[in-house]
Amino acid sequence: MSLAPASEIGSVWPPYGIQIFDYKGIPYINTIILLLSGASITWAHNVILVKKKKNVSQALLSIIITITLAGMFTGLQ
Repeated sequence: MSLAPASEIGSVWPPYGIQIFDYKGIPYINTIILLLSGASITWAHNVILVKKKKNVSQALLSIIITITLAGMFTGLQ
């Protein structure tokens, strides 16, 4: 619709009367939080499954970071 808006809506996008939101606020912060949580859970997987010497403290720390980021994401959502 945004590439070829219909004439019924005035041939403009977004249509008149529709207020767009600022993507630089909460959506941007939530995206950063999701990326960081993906990195921290990957760190946990790496410590638990890939490394020969299992480091429980690193795995626990990365899982706690992931859970904290999940709480932050949910709170902002």
